[in-house]
Amino acid sequence: MILLCTEEERIIEIYTNLLKDYMNEDFVCLTSDEAGNVCKFPCTTLTRLSDIWKWFYDYANKNYEIDKSRQPFSVPCLDKSVYDTGDAFSPTRTNTQTINSILGNWDYSLSLTKDEILKRRLESSEAALNNTMGFERQNLLIEQITKIRLIENIAADFTKDIKFLEEHYRASLILAAPYTSIEMRKLPEKDLLPGEEKMAQNLEKIMGYHQTHNYTVAYDVTNLHKELYPAMRYVLNNFLIPRITFFDFVAQLHCSIRFSPYLRLQIMGKNINSELSFVGIKHIERLATSPSKNKNIRKVMEKIGKKMTDEILSPKAVEMLQEYSSQIVAMTDLPIEWMMIDGVPLGFTHEVCRLPETLVISQLAQLWKQNSDRM
Repeated sequence: MILLCTEEERIIEIYTNLLKDYMNEDFVCLTSDEAGNVCKFPCTTLTRLSDIWKWFYDYANKNYEIDKSRQPFSVPCLDKSVYDTGDAFSPTRTNTQTINSILGNWDYSLSLTKDEILKRRLESSEAALNNTMGFERQNLLIEQITKIRLIENIAADFTKDIKFLEEHYRASLILAAPYTSIEMRKLPEKDLLPGEEKMAQNLEKIMGYHQTHNYTVAYDVTNLHKELYPAMRYVLNNFLIPRITFFDFVAQLHCSIRFSPYLRLQIMGKNINSELSFVGIKHIERLATSPSKNKNIRKVMEKIGKKMTDEILSPKAVEMLQEYSSQIVAMTDLPIEWMMIDGVPLGFTHEVCRLPETLVISQLAQLWKQNSDRM
């Protein structure tokens, strides 16, 4: 597949001359309307993204023998009534793509103008800001995960018995739990130049955010000067949004391996730091050497696990995890294995593979490893 990202005739002619001997009817070229009138590639030239999915579908049916009985390894083309068109809430788009990829609904996008898209986003944000302690946004993800599980259930009907193999049969749940650690918000004193102390303090205040139940940003504005409010907005636009977008992009790559569902949890930060401090460097030695260390360590783990559950899981999410028999691939720096589900740590009921959020390269490195293991 070639993506031609230019409209200059001279450059298009250069590409045509360079590639014409390497291309045939097995190639497809996606261009703009203007470029499509100029290039003369010996292949199929398309100018609409929706057409390219039909080209792939027709090509597959023409060149590959698809055994319809080998479900779920062949996908049905279903009518538009089963489309999942997602929501303005960004992580739902990952599940939308997964659901429609499973079903073979390649052209599921909605034709919306920029103004209509902006209106939907504003309405979603306004509803969340009006109910910061609700879980409406997370429950959208739970509904999508339920759809994916139902599709798996249909495929499982063709399998005789998966009682003891269900955890391996089901696609892994991809879970993201971002955490704003002290290393992300506090500059090391040794790296500060004279006169930068005040700037470092203000930066720590601005970066000391976490998210509410409904994925809105919670700031501690105590002792925060009004002149710092523009800086807060700057951080949102230039740090927070790219950060969570990166999670969604990496999650989509992981989900594509086996059509996995995706659950992005809220960003945690100072709202869990007091609980985490008991397993920090300053206290861990005293905790590990205390006379009743086993009992104390267990209490600390339970306290951290309960805090995570209370802060970032809706009742529907807890119920889903109670019934969810599959591996969990978690992208986070938090000890997500300690999350308490009905009084039991998540790591006791599920196989949890944790990919550290920092360094971010680890999330992608693990993806390449999974792909190489499949080959």
